[in-house]
Amino acid sequence: MTTDPWGIDDGYEDVHGRLHETSSETRDAILAAMGADQERPPAADDAVRVVRPGQAASLGAGELTLEDGTRVEIADRAPADLPPGYHRFRPRGSEKETLLIASPCECRLPLHPLWGWAVQLYAARSADSWGIGDFADLRRLAEWSRTLGAGMLLVNPLHATSPLTRDRRVLITPAAAAFAIRFIFASKRRRAPARPGWISNRPPPPGGR
Repeated sequence: MTTDPWGIDDGYEDVHGRLHETSSETRDAILAAMGADQERPPAADDAVRVVRPGQAASLGAGELTLEDGTRVEIADRAPADLPPGYHRFRPRGSEKETLLIASPCECRLPLHPLWGWAVQLYAARSADSWGIGDFADLRRLAEWSRTLGAGMLLVNPLHATSPLTRDRRVLITPAAAAFAIRFIFASKRRRAPARPGWISNRPPPPGGR
């Protein structure tokens, strides 16, 4: 497959290994959505480079900073055994950096088929919870599932997906969850003698207090 100056591939391979060609109609629609002028290709931009395993990309002389912080001086080409990750290259005498992405080009599959549960953590509560599932409950569920032969747990999002104003009506989104819920997610496994007074079914006041 090849990629044109706008970053559009001439085809793709589906999950069954079949190749599909990018139709002219699809390509024209993508270019129109981008507002691209087909008669004037975009200028080359070296802000991001992607290299494949074994590829010694020509970068010029400069300093290559690996993802783990290791710094390597190179005279022209990047090492062919560059470890997978997000690295940064700065040409000698320049402050402009290039993000060098070393791609493994494949997703490694497990040796044997795996099965597991889809878990909504807030619903995986136990007798030791404060009325809502926490990480201790998740650990207990994982340990029990492992005895049954499970190899994974699919957990609902536990991180803030976007820095937007919280909507207290949607409890599935961590960015929207009330302060009390976020606190219980991180609670340790212990039996509370009594529920704190600020934990109730009412949404907390503005500011999460």
